[in-house]
Amino acid sequence: MPYLIRGWWVAVWSATLLLLLASAPTFLEDSTATAGGAVDVHSLLVNGIPAGGAGQAHVQNDVDHLEDALDVEARVHTITTANPATWAALQGSIAAAFAPSDDDDVCIFYIGTHGGLWADNNGDEADGNDGAYQVGANFVRDDDFDAPFAARIAAGDCGGGLAVMVMACKSGELIVGGNDFALGAAGVVMTATNQVQNASGFLVGGHVHSRYGGNGLVRGLSDVPVADADAEADANTNNTVTASELHAYAVANDGDAAADPQSSNAGSALPVLIYDVPAPHNRAYQEPEAFVSSVVGSASIPQGQTEDFCEVPAAPPTTTPTPTPTPTPTPTPTATPTATASASPCPTVSPTNCDVFNFTPTPTPTGTPGTDTTWGNANCSGVDGLDPPDPVDSLLTLRHDVGLPVNIGDCPPMGEIVDVENASPHLWGDVDCSGEVDPVDSLKLLRFDAGLFVSQNADCPAMGSVVTLT
Repeated sequence: MPYLIRGWWVAVWSATLLLLLASAPTFLEDSTATAGGAVDVHSLLVNGIPAGGAGQAHVQNDVDHLEDALDVEARVHTITTANPATWAALQGSIAAAFAPSDDDDVCIFYIGTHGGLWADNNGDEADGNDGAYQVGANFVRDDDFDAPFAARIAAGDCGGGLAVMVMACKSGELIVGGNDFALGAAGVVMTATNQVQNASGFLVGGHVHSRYGGNGLVRGLSDVPVADADAEADANTNNTVTASELHAYAVANDGDAAADPQSSNAGSALPVLIYDVPAPHNRAYQEPEAFVSSVVGSASIPQGQTEDFCEVPAAPPTTTPTPTPTPTPTPTPTATPTATASASPCPTVSPTNCDVFNFTPTPTPTGTPGTDTTWGNANCSGVDGLDPPDPVDSLLTLRHDVGLPVNIGDCPPMGEIVDVENASPHLWGDVDCSGEVDPVDSLKLLRFDAGLFVSQNADCPAMGSVVTLT
């Protein structure tokens, strides 16, 4: 009998321990440690222009002011700011900021940067153009810009809704056309312009910002100097600013008659901000006098005047290939035409809507066009780079993930976007096409090497298959 009693107590104790462990909070849960509990908010505010770049200070003021405006959030709120050096770095920041969210949390993303148009490279755009947006040292096509956000949604993050706000010229190209954002019913993409317009900067009393980010978003989420205890965009004064209210405010108040802010879901009820008392906004941030003088040429530029400076790289020159001479008794080869650079789209006298946020970037090809290699062969090893993936590739992936240097020979840099013939553009080293180069890719390389099954996204080249980088 004592043994039976002892066994019964052991069973009860074990069951109690299991219940306690099952209810213990996890690292990724929200403030109540239960999915479906209190809604948390996760914000990532990004300046995509490198330090010293034209317009970088405008965007930094947008980011700083937005941080102040969002910091009055009544819900549990985590705000992260970033100045990524590369597209790969931004993808890492997005994962770090939004992975801690769960099925009822709200995620907010803002980026201010340069934008322009490139010729569509895969035939999916009705207007024949891809949007291209600067992220540090890289420019990212609109077809690829949604990848890190789609990965978070697929992982079950940001289940309460994701708002993506983009201040850049031609930013509306992120909404129109093919292969663009698909954030689901709870998501919304808001842009400063449509797909052909420019976004402009602004100066008020020495304070520079963008019209959309400053006049539209910041003021909409704040209480302007004539304080009435309501955020300006809170149209129904219920202490909540929805994405639809914020978009409507930006349309009416961004101060840029030459730009039409866009929304992928103009009726979105996604709560961008819930507040008890809104943040005051009086444009107190000032730029150094030297910066203002160097940009506008004078420290006494009139209030509200748009800056008349424009840094727009010329479009890549278009050249006509030299035709092959037709064999004749006296062949006369045709001379190669002289390449003609496209003129800058900025006028030379007092532009009103051509500004630092507009330029036509020159695509930088990654890898040698037409190069064949095997998918997963990170260092392009073997004769003609056609070795199958092996444990060395797995090790290189891990070294890249922890920030160590990797020797990849003639291959594209790890984490760079490559165009793959007959497949979507992908990150080099992202063997399962998840949108990230991470230890999961390393593990899948080892599984492939051992002859085990490897799962990949539907649009991903098969592991070990020969691909052509275009």
